[in-house]
Amino acid sequence: MHPGIRLRCRGSFTEAALYGFGLHRQLPRLLEHADALVAVSEATASRLSEQGLPPDRLRVLPNFVYPGERSHAEKGEFALAAGRLVEEKGFDTAIAAARAAGVPLVMAGAGPDEARLRALADDSVRFTGLLSPEQLTAVRRDAAVALAPSRWEEPFGYTTLDAMAAGIPVLASDRGGLPELVGAESVLPPDDLSAWTEALRALWQDPELRRVRGEQGLDRARQRFGDQAYLERLLKIYAPSVSC
Repeated sequence: MHPGIRLRCRGSFTEAALYGFGLHRQLPRLLEHADALVAVSEATASRLSEQGLPPDRLRVLPNFVYPGERSHAEKGEFALAAGRLVEEKGFDTAIAAARAAGVPLVMAGAGPDEARLRALADDSVRFTGLLSPEQLTAVRRDAAVALAPSRWEEPFGYTTLDAMAAGIPVLASDRGGLPELVGAESVLPPDDLSAWTEALRALWQDPELRRVRGEQGLDRARQRFGDQAYLERLLKIYAPSVSC
């Protein structure tokens, strides 16, 4: 994971650098007192192990989601790409694939890459700006497919899980924790534009396929990433440290 990418998670580069330095100073002491170190995906746990964290104490606990307001993907009117508009999210691939497939695209979010993305887009792309959770729920209601073409190693991908929990079929890149989240049948190489175009076109032209893939994603979200599954995993992490 490139440090320049990680640093974007803070408000500014300076803030991120100071935060990272402070965390680096405190990390050995934190590790000394931790019985378990929790990562949100197997991919993140593997990377943390590579960077020196003790693998015997690493545990995986994915985030959870409540089933969202159901969309009707088979009747969907556009593809949806949602998230912070930064280069590593790969939204330029979403714009290019949607144009090549002849699919209207809604870009939900804001960020420093917005001007470049707008320059790449034509009239078939609608930029909504930053939306409230309620507004994003309303947009999902009319989405046919959700796109997550990230080029960086997404630890988890919460907007992707929200789309799955709303019954929207998802196409995601094969980076980071996204394959664990969406399943192997829904992942694509992030920079393979032809693969993204063909996969998007196939879903757009087949409403029944969208319905089936949306139902499969919803079932996956409920079974693997529902609140009950989260609670069971959490209790297993705490169990060795709990004495009666």
